[in-house]
Amino acid sequence: MLGKNGKISLHQLKCLLFAEWIGKMCLLMPLICRSLKGWNYAAAIAVGCVWTLLYSALLLKTSTHVQDKFTDYMTERLGKWFAYAAAAMFLAYLVCSQIYLARLTARICRVFLLPGLPEEIFCAALVLAGTVTAAGGKETRARAAECLVFFIGVVLAVMLAASACAVRMENITNTQPFMAFSVLERGAAVSAAFAGMALLLYETPYIQWKKEKRGRELGKVLGLLFLFLIAAAVIAMGVLGEKSFSLLPWPLVTLMSSAELPGGFLQRWDAVFLSVLLFSLFLDSGAASHYICRILGEAVPKRKEAHIRYVSGAAVLFLTLACRTYEAAEAIFFKWVLCCLAPLTAAVPVLLFTLERIKRKCEKQGH
Repeated sequence: MLGKNGKISLHQLKCLLFAEWIGKMCLLMPLICRSLKGWNYAAAIAVGCVWTLLYSALLLKTSTHVQDKFTDYMTERLGKWFAYAAAAMFLAYLVCSQIYLARLTARICRVFLLPGLPEEIFCAALVLAGTVTAAGGKETRARAAECLVFFIGVVLAVMLAASACAVRMENITNTQPFMAFSVLERGAAVSAAFAGMALLLYETPYIQWKKEKRGRELGKVLGLLFLFLIAAAVIAMGVLGEKSFSLLPWPLVTLMSSAELPGGFLQRWDAVFLSVLLFSLFLDSGAASHYICRILGEAVPKRKEAHIRYVSGAAVLFLTLACRTYEAAEAIFFKWVLCCLAPLTAAVPVLLFTLERIKRKCEKQGH
């Protein structure tokens, strides 16, 4: 349950991570690994997952040194200019990611749900929903995730189970030789998609967790997420076939339309499944808005939180509408976020972790 100390529990953090990431990652994986087929595709996701787990362990070790604001911690270790430069990189990462998320959601809604409405309406709805969710604070996000995570997980699991009946084994037989270099390269891209985990360092002072449990519990939720992503990839490939799988932009959404459940009381199960996926995307938009406000609040602490929230929300909405097409947003995301900003932001905790190790070694030698 939520306490009165302004912190969220470890259980609520797990709910947030799964509910916020599952939708976006299910849609991103086929785009990231589109050059691979068969078991090479699943292997690339598995490699990325392993690297992400190792990175999460490093983040947890670094988080033990963050007692108050993460910006203050970076300032203490590396100076004010480094702290503000890192904050600027995290902000650019979040803004570009939220723009892509809004355009992605708008394109999917227009293609699969409401083709008669312009994409700008869906973009505005997602950004505004994220801003409103952030206005409720971390407690509101945690409470919403607790309420929705079980529903999201069960419905998507039912969709996969229903689709698994239509898997054809010849479709998942790997017709390509094992491509080690390509698997490692795409695996690195998969881990880059999870680089936003570094933002947990901004949230660390507001999480109520025990040191001996957090690594194990975080590993559980990440493992569950990774298993779902691999299972979704294998089942979608088994149902659609390698050729169709590689040509479709979002195979999982197409898979939803082919899922059949017993009972004829509802004809549009794909709409139900897609609506659940959209819940996850809206929660992820709320997370992006929350972290944008958190970083700006630490960088300019004299500004009122409400002013920061609504000005930043208006700025993101303006930039989203200025990026007029989904294709432009996709190009920005893959070129600047995955290839540039994700490695840079991921390097910040690595640098801090290295400094802490050097500091500890020097202290031992001093004694």
